[in-house]
Amino acid sequence: MLEKMLNLAKKLSLSEQIILIEKMIVEVKKNKSSQYSLMPIERLQSEFAKDLAEAGYKSREDILNLVREVKQEISQERHFS
Repeated sequence: MLEKMLNLAKKLSLSEQIILIEKMIVEVKKNKSSQYSLMPIERLQSEFAKDLAEAGYKSREDILNLVREVKQEISQERHFS
């Protein structure tokens, strides 16, 4: 099930993927006796790096700018909610 969700997540924008990952982390922490099979961190890092590169985020500075933009979007969404 988690594998299917991750494949669907690849179709989301990068900022939506980050938000989804944050929500998944919260849910896993809530339910420590989770029945989900987690992806090895090395695989997650590798696939995420590949997705970033494919989306045009190749340098550290590109990624830092993206994170800043996503944080700003999240802040704005929380502020207007």
